[in-house]
Amino acid sequence: MRQFSSASIVLAVSLFASVSQAQGAAPKGFDRYAEEAMRDWKVPGVAIAVVKDDAVLFSRGYGVRDIAGKAPVTPSTVFALGSVTKSFTAALVAQDVAAGRLQWDDALSARLPGFVTASPALTATLTLRDVLAHRSGLPRGDMMWYASQNSRDENVRRVRYMQPDAAPRTGFSYQNVLYLAAGQAVGAANHSSWDALMRDRLLAPLGMRTATTSMADLRAMSDVATPHAIVNDTLRTVPRRDGDNVAPAIALNASALDMAQWIRMELNGGTLDGREIVAAAALRETQRAQQAVPLSPASAELYPGASSLDYGMGWFISDYRGDRVLQHGGNIDGMSALVVLVPARHIGFVILTNLDRTAMPSALAYRLIDDLVGRAPHDWSGEMLRTERAIAGQSRLARQMTDARAAISKGPTHALAQYAGTFADSLYGDLSVRVENGALVATLRNTISGTLQPLTDDSFRIEWSDPMVGSSTVSFRMDDESRVSAAHLDGLASFGVRAGSRQ
Repeated sequence: MRQFSSASIVLAVSLFASVSQAQGAAPKGFDRYAEEAMRDWKVPGVAIAVVKDDAVLFSRGYGVRDIAGKAPVTPSTVFALGSVTKSFTAALVAQDVAAGRLQWDDALSARLPGFVTASPALTATLTLRDVLAHRSGLPRGDMMWYASQNSRDENVRRVRYMQPDAAPRTGFSYQNVLYLAAGQAVGAANHSSWDALMRDRLLAPLGMRTATTSMADLRAMSDVATPHAIVNDTLRTVPRRDGDNVAPAIALNASALDMAQWIRMELNGGTLDGREIVAAAALRETQRAQQAVPLSPASAELYPGASSLDYGMGWFISDYRGDRVLQHGGNIDGMSALVVLVPARHIGFVILTNLDRTAMPSALAYRLIDDLVGRAPHDWSGEMLRTERAIAGQSRLARQMTDARAAISKGPTHALAQYAGTFADSLYGDLSVRVENGALVATLRNTISGTLQPLTDDSFRIEWSDPMVGSSTVSFRMDDESRVSAAHLDGLASFGVRAGSRQ
């Protein structure tokens, strides 16, 4: 996560960090605490709804939908949910399990014709449970769908090019494309689509009137939050990311009041106002630990004091001060969301923000839990902010050291034209490199481009023109005749040179 300090950002946010359309009584001091957290974390707008004992205890809108305007956030303002969508997709599968159309341990390939992995054994044995619990052993591979023009079917087809990192059911492997595959399998089982099933079987019965399954649906709506990010130390609006090509993993949009209905249903064992939405036994299975998740120093920030961390199906499961807590965050360009359930306390809440990759929802979440159960509050916002600033400082130092090494290096070992060519990878597509105005320019899949800045020897930093993509490092490999033979893009793959593409 990025963290910056800027007087202009503090001013822009503090002007609008006021409560709008408050409903119900918030815990004493919480409104002020939330406003202070917004200023500290540079968050333009927040919407919150809290459920206790099957009723909306209170809901709030803070700040503004867009820093370019003055329209306030309300509890009815629609935000992107990002990966919170996963719990909804798991609930769709649970409905079919209860109806006998699917089983948790059905092989995905048996339910989704044409689904193939790089391993025949994995193709035959990978189950819906494995996919929904992120225990497939396949790598994340997000750049395959992110900022690409691939269709949903094409993204699922390309899973065959993912090389397993581990054996299935031996570890946690967070995966968006396989959630897409699960959504496609539900559609196939019902001779329908994930979108139609989501609207007809969950959103409509829950009364989530403003919830949508795609970005296109937002265009006719007025009370919608605008995405924001901090780019080069400046808070700015950013384009809305279209996640339709991996929709069952990330694409839902909803308001805080919409999400209160979802939370009531989850806490009530699948029923809402006496109507069964999801059979209780099937829903409980989604809320049950399926796969252990390592508690790393990085994740410990978001799960303070947890003795363990697990994943159910669409839920992270941990403990906080003696309570079992289910939660799932969602991050998509310019938006961060968090849903939290504390089943034994009959408490659940949602926190929606219009700032990219911020931990503020987690900070407010633990403050809310303490307030709602009557414990002395702890300043989680201040503590997490200090951790974030320390991480950001380490990242800046690492980049400064890289830049320093680049400054004293002799630069590229070959003429720039020798690095030019088109490099191919079956999973991620083509990476083309060309000389333009005396510099190297790279384009990935004809959708994102960036300028290459020399680091050391045959390595370069790519500063992508899309600020939400950030930067990457590319290292070129040369053959015995000093001709470029491959380009390794960090965190992705080695792209082999396409025959005949060298300049």
